[in-house]
Amino acid sequence: MNAQEAESSNVVRKNLRSTPNANEDLLTKAQLAERLHKSPRCVEIWMQRRYLPYFKIGRSVLFRWPDVVAHLDRFRVG
Repeated sequence: MNAQEAESSNVVRKNLRSTPNANEDLLTKAQLAERLHKSPRCVEIWMQRRYLPYFKIGRSVLFRWPDVVAHLDRFRVG
């Protein structure tokens, strides 16, 4: 990876980790699916396979964006 690709990768990673404000840290399944550009069903499958950390309170499922990014970072290749 050259310097420009590394810089680009760092910018993308930084944008993934940042949120506009602290109130947006908790996301619903639909919000997370939209942010990841995946379907809600894909998010459910990833939850079942323990790819995503989440909070379950009653029937509500919530995700913390920084935790999701950190968890998914384990699957990065290269």
